[in-house]
Amino acid sequence: NNPTVFDSLDNSGQTVVDQTVLSVAANNPDWTHTSVNCNSGDKIYVDYKADGFWNVGTELAKCDADGTMATCYDGSVNKIGYMVGKLGATQFYMGKAQQMYLAPTGQAGELLIANYDKGDPESTDSKVRKHYKKQKGTIDVRIVVVR
Repeated sequence: NNPTVFDSLDNSGQTVVDQTVLSVAANNPDWTHTSVNCNSGDKIYVDYKADGFWNVGTELAKCDADGTMATCYDGSVNKIGYMVGKLGATQFYMGKAQQMYLAPTGQAGELLIANYDKGDPESTDSKVRKHYKKQKGTIDVRIVVVR
């Protein structure tokens, strides 16, 4: 979506310290390891491929990394299908509308990302895990960490 991100970073005087491009599957009930490591205070830029979509919810509603309102595994209607991140012990929203993030204060380590469905990634609830397995699609993600 944002092919000029590196130009913007060059002009800002920031240094790229880590980067990767990977696909996140909607049906993965666990966190996707990015192999991108962050220090507390790093800036994390995230860019999503414009044609990446997930199908989520019991009716398999189509959505991008910002998610959508859909019927969940338990019959409730909630916003699901959005991209979330985890750094250290902190989980945070990473939807498509957000193009730059600040790593949560005091947190460092490998950045993990996932499709959020009600119940959170790595839930041990068998109903949650079974519902993730019904999801379809992937979203391509570029992650750039700067200091």
